Amino acid sequence: MLTVLIKNGGEEKIVEAVSVEWNLETGVHIVPDMKENINIPRTAKSDVEVFVMNSDGNTVARYLS
Repeated sequence: MLTVLIKNGGEEKIVEAVSVEWNLETGVHIVPDMKENINIPRTAKSDVEVFVMNSDGNTVARYLS
C-alpha cells in the first residue's frame, strides 16, 4: 500500500493507493484501495504536486504537473 499526498494550490488530499502510474502524455493515474480511480491530467489548470510515500513515510516519487 502506498500513501499519496496530492497538493493542488492550497488544498491537500491524502489517499491510500495500490498503484500510481505516470504517463508523459496523460499525467498521473492513482488507483486507491477499493475506491474510484483518481486522474490528474498532465495539462491541469494549476500546478499539482503528487508525492508517493512508502510505508515508512519516505517520499519515493514526486510528480509536478
